[in-house]
Amino acid sequence: MNEDPTKKLSDGESFEARVLSGLAAIQAGQVDIRNEQVEIRREQATMRAELAEFRAELAEFRAELAEMKKAIAALDSRLGSVEERLSSVEERFSSVEERFSSVEERLTSLEEKVDQRLRETRPIWESALDNIKRLDLKFDEVLSELFGVKADSKRHERLILQLEKLR
Repeated sequence: MNEDPTKKLSDGESFEARVLSGLAAIQAGQVDIRNEQVEIRREQATMRAELAEFRAELAEFRAELAEMKKAIAALDSRLGSVEERLSSVEERFSSVEERFSSVEERLTSLEEKVDQRLRETRPIWESALDNIKRLDLKFDEVLSELFGVKADSKRHERLILQLEKLR
């Protein structure tokens, strides 16, 4: 058994060349993975910044909420007025919900009508397109015949000129 390391294999490439090309491919894959890692780290940094911003906003919101709770506790005597206003807001919200539901129903109805009209007009459009295609074919035939008549006319004109020359 000959273990010559430079022996050419059946595909004409030496074992060392195949190993080196395989290593080069692995290194290229590693570079791609590293690039992806860099991109992922960038995305993580962006997400962390957004999360920190969100947490800051949440802390502000919580602080405002704590202040509101204190104000509500201090203004217990005015709670009845606040409840009335809240009821008014709830009623207005319910009204908006009802109007939105009405708009949704109207939109659904309109979509159904459009679909129905589309189904009604589709055969008409298909028929019109078929007629246009047939007219195109007939027009092509007329043009072909016109070119034939023109060619015949020129041929006859030459023959007449030849006949006149023979006279």
